[in-house]
Amino acid sequence: MKKNRKNTEFSETIYLRQRVRKLPVGKCYLSKGWEKSGEAVAIVTRCHPKGTFTVGIFLIDTFCIGIRDSFYRFNIGSSELDRQIKKISSDVIIEESDYVTVHNLIYGAIEFAEEAGILPDKSYAMTQYILSPDTEDIPLMQFDFGKDGRHFLIANSVAELNLYLPKLKKNLGNEFDYICNDIDNLLDNFPVNHQSYPLEDYTYMPSHGYPSSISPMHPELLSLLSDERYEFGFPDDILDRILDIPHTELRQDIEQMALFRTGTALAEMSAGEDICSSFLTHCMFLLGEIGSKESLPVVLEVLRQDEEFMDYNFGDAANEIFVPTLYILGKDRLDVLDAYLHEPGLYTYARCLLFPAVAMIIEYQPERRPEVIEWFRKLLVFYRENLPGRNCCDGVLVALLVSTLIEINATELIPEIKAVYDTGLVDIMACGDCADVIYEIKKPQLNPEYKDYLLDLKERYKYYSRWKRD
Repeated sequence: MKKNRKNTEFSETIYLRQRVRKLPVGKCYLSKGWEKSGEAVAIVTRCHPKGTFTVGIFLIDTFCIGIRDSFYRFNIGSSELDRQIKKISSDVIIEESDYVTVHNLIYGAIEFAEEAGILPDKSYAMTQYILSPDTEDIPLMQFDFGKDGRHFLIANSVAELNLYLPKLKKNLGNEFDYICNDIDNLLDNFPVNHQSYPLEDYTYMPSHGYPSSISPMHPELLSLLSDERYEFGFPDDILDRILDIPHTELRQDIEQMALFRTGTALAEMSAGEDICSSFLTHCMFLLGEIGSKESLPVVLEVLRQDEEFMDYNFGDAANEIFVPTLYILGKDRLDVLDAYLHEPGLYTYARCLLFPAVAMIIEYQPERRPEVIEWFRKLLVFYRENLPGRNCCDGVLVALLVSTLIEINATELIPEIKAVYDTGLVDIMACGDCADVIYEIKKPQLNPEYKDYLLDLKERYKYYSRWKRD
């Protein structure tokens, strides 16, 4: 009996991944007026032999973000399908469309968003299977994405603005436009000269060098992790073979390799070479999967490296690579995470990866919220004292911390947030001014980023593979 329940529980997702694309496409629908509004709702149906439907519903931002959200309904009847369409029609005008148009609009919006470093919402990991693969079998159609030829971000909150603005700046420079609908004249309050908030000076020097050679117990791991064929993930059989290695031995080998690769990557950069691979990404993923808190110091040692190192090895995918691993290894070692944040001279955008990792504790262990809030409280007090001298922090780092506090609705910390804003040194370009933050922190957060990080290793690899560029 228990076995049957388990099979029922997992059959839906297995069917979506393996079989739904073999079903014929049924009626498709598209909202009217998306060209002007930049928002489209697309509906794709797949027809089961017994007259039921699996339906994918996609909320598309054609101006900038691509897939904002999506969901599916599995094996529903025609009456339920009609109810879904009527429900959506209460907000927008839905018209029947052909699949080729819907297909090209969805994939085109995704490609346009990826130019700005924005990936589809994580719900797309499942709903993508309702679409056909984007191959030459589907006739190509061209649409005008963006507004006036540029990416145009319409943020619905300060938190959303903070989420996407750094990605736009990093990938597009100043070649984009944006507004925030949530608070009147919000952007007028942002500083024109972002250089008013310099980062903490990077001064870290390792107390000892990194190994120049290693002797792993399983030397085949070196070739697997270095193989360009597996740059964006391993086939399931190879990944299973890696994970069949006794975890104590696997952990020790991967830790050695991570430190070894850290040293060789530094040498490559010093020599002006460019042979970056996903070696360290594999190490971070695998250490997270093994799940031993003894590996946390190795992960933090990688995060002690500078901006050039982080960009060279991880690029824009650092959040997806590190945050879940830091949560898994650090959720019971908050003292170690805290000690890292109290070290002077580290790279701001490496430090900030710890904030969503700690916030994830509230998602998976909600009874620990008071402990997490107290951890953040002490950090705010420390930053309040050290922000003027940019010792272990800077205005950007504190702003990124505040953004995480907005996501967890940390209203308990409003006094400490006000106190750190009183320094006048918090970068409001990253999170808004104090009044904005207090307004946001009291509102329900509909889709906080820390809830979206994946913990399953195979799912993490699938998501990471979307960073690949042809």
